[in-house]
Amino acid sequence: MKSTNTLLGLGAIVLAMLSTNVFAQAASAPDAQPAQAASAPSAKAKHAEHRQQKKAQHAANWKLEKAVRSALTHTKGLDSSHTVILAKGGKITLEGTVPSEDQIKIAGDAVMAVSGVASVNNLLTVHQIGN
Repeated sequence: MKSTNTLLGLGAIVLAMLSTNVFAQAASAPDAQPAQAASAPSAKAKHAEHRQQKKAQHAANWKLEKAVRSALTHTKGLDSSHTVILAKGGKITLEGTVPSEDQIKIAGDAVMAVSGVASVNNLLTVHQIGN
């Protein structure tokens, strides 16, 4: 019985020594090519970066829409209550209706004066009475 316990104990020690040696080799293997790992970001990292860029672009578009809405509501002689504003990368699209033809130009001019606006696609129309 003593010899069996001794052999089992020695076997466990040998197994522990072999496994630490294997782990030590595995841990040192990736260090052999650090330049490749650093220069090639993983697909997960690329996806996270793309998601972050989309999030930042969405926030910038929302901020620009808010600035344009503020400019329209503070423009004298303009009823922008039925106006939809879409911003995408500095390009603004105005949709909806205004009470008169001259307000279409007033709205376009007010939007072009907002900082960050690159272009305006003015699709506003004159509101028809009864519609």
